[in-house]
Amino acid sequence: MGISSASLAISLGMAAWNVYLNVSARKETLSIAHRDRSAVANFVEQLQEYLTVFCIDILIVNTSQTKTLTIADYRLAIPWKDDDLRPLPDPEEIGEPGAQYRFPCSELSFRRTDVLNHRRFVDGVIEPGKAIAGLLLFQGTAQIASNFYGPRPVPVTVIVVDVKGRKHKSESTCVMPVKSFQGVPEPPPPGIRID
Repeated sequence: MGISSASLAISLGMAAWNVYLNVSARKETLSIAHRDRSAVANFVEQLQEYLTVFCIDILIVNTSQTKTLTIADYRLAIPWKDDDLRPLPDPEEIGEPGAQYRFPCSELSFRRTDVLNHRRFVDGVIEPGKAIAGLLLFQGTAQIASNFYGPRPVPVTVIVVDVKGRKHKSESTCVMPVKSFQGVPEPPPPGIRID
């Protein structure tokens, strides 16, 4: 009786392990990592009083072993409130086939093949174990908080929403502010406190 109880316990343990492996293999998840962490590929810039733009270089991997995932939208979490923060529209969706992504009021432009903004729905299908990589471009209307100017990086989190409405978050990373808009106040000198 002791041997068959041990055999039963081993069999049940093996069955539970197989169930766990099957469930984890079917788990649908995306891993989001920042590729190039340099300020050239990852920045925030205030182009005008009501135009702030972000550029982030990321890698998105479907870590599921069995499930295909489809991207529906991209979002960006930043340390100040901006209700108008959105991905830069795809030039082809706004009637400019063959055009590059371009930030308004700027000479900054990016080849469509280097940008992920349009990699949604049909173009955002990622097979199990596969990845897509490129730039995410966002624009908003809130000014960069003045305490982030200078050498202080801005923490951001990329959020990828799949077609089932699930949100997949990147690890927190930073973008560097580029000062080009003259209307933003200078940060206070070191040691000076402003209340």
